Amino acid sequence: MAAIPIALVAMPLGSSLLIWAVLIYTIIQSVEGYVIGPLIQRQAVEIPPAWTLVAIVILGALFGVLGIALAMPLVAIGRVAIIRFYVEDYLGDNLKQTFNDGRS
Repeated sequence: MAAIPIALVAMPLGSSLLIWAVLIYTIIQSVEGYVIGPLIQRQAVEIPPAWTLVAIVILGALFGVLGIALAMPLVAIGRVAIIRFYVEDYLGDNLKQTFNDGRS
């Protein structure tokens, strides 16, 4: 769906440029979606890949395409909320300090 505006802009320039534009857009989108995005998410919220797969399967079964699209953001929000509000506030444990003190 996101390639439609690119195709519409490239269409008046000829069919070969239209094909190149859609091909380049598809390659860039695939690299961003399958490589760069997961690497950033892993560093930002430290979610194990198994949790990502479980969330996608469960939310996809419950809510369909919308559940699949929102699975990763909801898991990230839930993990950060649990760490901030339960582990750090209620238990009084700071995970970063624990990991830094216990391991070099």
